[in-house]
Amino acid sequence: MILGSSGSLRLPSRTELYTNIRDTTLECSKKWFPYNKGGDFRKWYGNNQCIIDWQSDGEKIRKFPGAVIRNPDFYFRQSITWSKISSGSIAFRFKPNGHIFDVAGTSVFADEPTLSYLQGACNCSVIMTVASMLSPTLNFEVGQIATYPIMQNEARQPMVVNLVSELRNDSKLDWDSFETSWDFKRHPLL
Repeated sequence: MILGSSGSLRLPSRTELYTNIRDTTLECSKKWFPYNKGGDFRKWYGNNQCIIDWQSDGEKIRKFPGAVIRNPDFYFRQSITWSKISSGSIAFRFKPNGHIFDVAGTSVFADEPTLSYLQGACNCSVIMTVASMLSPTLNFEVGQIATYPIMQNEARQPMVVNLVSELRNDSKLDWDSFETSWDFKRHPLL
């Protein structure tokens, strides 16, 4: 998605509500939805910082000159995402149902076990080395990610899925321990 300067993207306040089903955005009165636009290096979970005005299925954005809406049928689906441009290594994060993505927060979509296995493989040290060879400019394009040599191992998939689930949970707990998290309750040291 390319927004131009439509004024439709911002950081949320603590009181705003979100919904996560695209089919209901036409009928609901909600205005602001989670928006994935990349972010700092962070594995497993996080970088949930921005929201976008997607009221009435993005009516305001669709009317803005220069705005480009890409693949809206994939909006609000769970995904694995990474920042297209990084100052270091690539990191793959899980986004649950409910986010809209853009070109800077590129995403892969699949069923949950496949996403977990893929995230585990992509965040391993071997793939990090491959990524640095394929993307020496620190610009991680979808086409390069698609060439990563990942083998599906049916026998080990349940183990990988369980480990990834634990890593996601730990990362989410860490992310949510900061006041900027939408799910912040209290700092763990208090």
